[in-house]
Amino acid sequence: MNSDMAKYFIKLKPKMISSDLCGTKEQLDIIINLINQFNSKIVWYLADLETIPDGWLNLKSNHIPYFIGSTNDLINKLDNKYQIIFATFICFNEQPKNKDWTRSYWSEDNEVPDLQGALLEIRPFDTSYYEIYSKDLKIMQFISNEFKCEIEYL
Repeated sequence: MNSDMAKYFIKLKPKMISSDLCGTKEQLDIIINLINQFNSKIVWYLADLETIPDGWLNLKSNHIPYFIGSTNDLINKLDNKYQIIFATFICFNEQPKNKDWTRSYWSEDNEVPDLQGALLEIRPFDTSYYEIYSKDLKIMQFISNEFKCEIEYL
């Protein structure tokens, strides 16, 4: 098994965070700020984005990650008028140098992700729930403790 494969998985339902509706700015703010409490130097990439209505960041169906920046940069780009149907948010402990992506990032891919050095991936899924993948047990325990959810071992 590749050493960068995710080892842990959390399924977050919207009610665990704030409301019945998944993919909202409010929920993403909560999740992203929680992860920022774990490590304030993290940076974010985004891939394979679809929203209602269409058009936020114009990244629809782009399987190559797009650099967003810090947690504040990501939160400032989130917009209340869009609901995220699916996407892959990729979080690194720090800005990777000369990042060459060796996989396609499809948010609805059912395979265990190769994290390629990332701390974690967050995937809002079809307005129903969030999937969070990581190989770092400490960040998953941190998230699990906050949202009172189980960690699955992959």
